[in-house]
Amino acid sequence: MHAATLTGLVATADGQPVAGALVTLWNEARNRKETVYSDAEGKYRLDTGFAGKVRLRGRAPHVPRLQRRVRPSAPTTASNNMLALVRLTDPQEISDSLTASAHAAALPFPDQDTKNTFISQCSYCHQQGNSLTRRPRPDAEWNEVMWRMEGYGAYITYGEHRRIQKLLGDGFNGKP
Repeated sequence: MHAATLTGLVATADGQPVAGALVTLWNEARNRKETVYSDAEGKYRLDTGFAGKVRLRGRAPHVPRLQRRVRPSAPTTASNNMLALVRLTDPQEISDSLTASAHAAALPFPDQDTKNTFISQCSYCHQQGNSLTRRPRPDAEWNEVMWRMEGYGAYITYGEHRRIQKLLGDGFNGKP
């Protein structure tokens, strides 16, 4: 069922279009969503079955997400839904806006063998680099994490255990 078409522009506060921004519409219950990307000119078009009180959210790298409430009534076309995003300048805020995989990709792997082991034994089951996994921890806590993962079935040598423990302590140090 088609309830509405939302169109608009994702731009910076000074009016520069933001290409490739995620524009997400949440239903009133906030248990379903529909997402499109803005085009090269920052424009988006979202054909939706949602009606009632919905939330429209814009997100892009290096900018905080912006939400606003919209109320399309069926059938309608709502236009001029501008999402003005403000570019982040604080290094910590920029770092926090990045994906978990961006943080995991920045880990200082000492060698290819350690990276391969990490991918096969850690990243295979767990998302690395999200706000929970990248928080700074003392060596003893990383050691406990490693032993717990081995108890759950990670198959690594003692040397790999120590290298990955150091990798996580060095890489997830709280710095942007």
